Amino acid sequence: MGPAGYPPGANAWPNISPYGPAVDQHYIQNGFWFNKIISGQARYFGTLEGLITRTGAPPHAILGEQNVNEVPIELILDGITRDGFAGTRLGQFVETEGRPNNPDRSTDQAAGGGNNGNNQTFVSIFNPTNAGVLQQRIGSGGIRGTWGWWNPDQSGFMVQGFGQAGARSTYQVGDTTLPQQLLNARTDDLTELAQSRIRPWLGLALPGNDRDADGLAGVVVPYDLYVSLEFKSTAYGGNLDWYFAPFYDRDYLKIRSLAGARVMSLNEWFSFDAADSGLGYTLTALEQDGGGGGNNGQDNTNPFDLRVDTLDEPPYDSTNANGPGSPIRSYLASRTEGLFAGPEVGVRVDVGGERFKIWLQSKAGLLAYQATRKISGFNIGDHYNIINTTPLENDSGLPEDPDVDGDDIPDNPTRAAGITGTSFQESKTTTSVAPMFEQGIFLQAPILSYVPVIKKLSVFENAEFQAGYTFTVLGAVYRPTDTIEWRQFPDFPTLEGNKSKYYTQNVSLGVHWNY
Repeated sequence: MGPAGYPPGANAWPNISPYGPAVDQHYIQNGFWFNKIISGQARYFGTLEGLITRTGAPPHAILGEQNVNEVPIELILDGITRDGFAGTRLGQFVETEGRPNNPDRSTDQAAGGGNNGNNQTFVSIFNPTNAGVLQQRIGSGGIRGTWGWWNPDQSGFMVQGFGQAGARSTYQVGDTTLPQQLLNARTDDLTELAQSRIRPWLGLALPGNDRDADGLAGVVVPYDLYVSLEFKSTAYGGNLDWYFAPFYDRDYLKIRSLAGARVMSLNEWFSFDAADSGLGYTLTALEQDGGGGGNNGQDNTNPFDLRVDTLDEPPYDSTNANGPGSPIRSYLASRTEGLFAGPEVGVRVDVGGERFKIWLQSKAGLLAYQATRKISGFNIGDHYNIINTTPLENDSGLPEDPDVDGDDIPDNPTRAAGITGTSFQESKTTTSVAPMFEQGIFLQAPILSYVPVIKKLSVFENAEFQAGYTFTVLGAVYRPTDTIEWRQFPDFPTLEGNKSKYYTQNVSLGVHWNY
């Protein structure tokens, strides 16, 4: 029977008492037994940080397809005319027969430079490019907030959310106003305009049937007015984690495990926008160095250094052989929207004390991944076929073009024939899994109390400065440049299932409050 005055089960020490310490633990270390007693309540905290982020650019997918219109070097002779709507994977354009009004594009023999002794020489024009021309680490900003608590036994809970502003990268050659300038120019002004502004910017290689009549499957579509690429990426999300009591605990070193869940949204967008004059012409180099020595006929002239020498007479037009050129614009947009959710586990290592602390944190997870891929655009194909096969759409005989790119402007108001028949769009939603890994290192120090003005503000009375670096990578993710299967009109580009990795890294600067 217990002492008088105490009910059974609530006797004074060493029996159960509601007034005992929060932690009373016996443990052995180096052969000695110790008793650890910790009193107190949970300590709450919050952190607000600004982020300086760097997001990895999408994969260096080629614009168009490889192994299209391949022409052996030995078939390319001195002085050949290169047709504006045919070519090879490397951009060499070959002459086609039997196509009236089809613009021819050639290089002046003097621009060819090197000679291999067999009177063979060429300059590669309308070459391919890939998404690698975009900036590889794209900067933006963001914000991150954290709230949680630590228990007396050093276990705890943390919830965190972040938002990353749109990271954006662009690439452009040429002038997007040239299509309208070309239409406004008088016929006798075309040569001057072409000589000063037109360049062989890009050849878009598209697989399929031989619709350019060169005897080879596929077509290389030229663009000489401008080429514009754009990529954007935004991400936001959050996670909640339970931190277990340290399994290794010394005065200035603690190691604890964690488990929790994460949710994240990743939205990325890529666009290809380009225009071609429709003119036929001969190109020549600004500086003709001649000479040569065998290099298999290969010349090292930069295609961007080639200038229009003379225009074909008469200039090409889809409806009037004696009129000016008829510019045509091609556009494709690819978008990926991903939602990630799933468990994560990790380890946290704390070094230091209450006043100055550094900690490293590693997390890994396997997340459910729901992805929506979208593709849309118009005029992806051989321009000659597009111009001569797409009908006018309205009763007035004027073109009635769609607004695929969503800018409230008809997509091709400068062309003499409608393009409704070349517009396309497709969307797919799939569910899979994506691995995730995150590594971070952070520092806390009580330096705000030494900063003028800030140290006098009551809001920073119990605050500390916090800085850190975080690297996050997701595997098996759809990226917008890598999900395009290029095809030529009357077929349309479609979606394919290529996946790659996504990564983002940030430097964080912020304030940590204890209360």
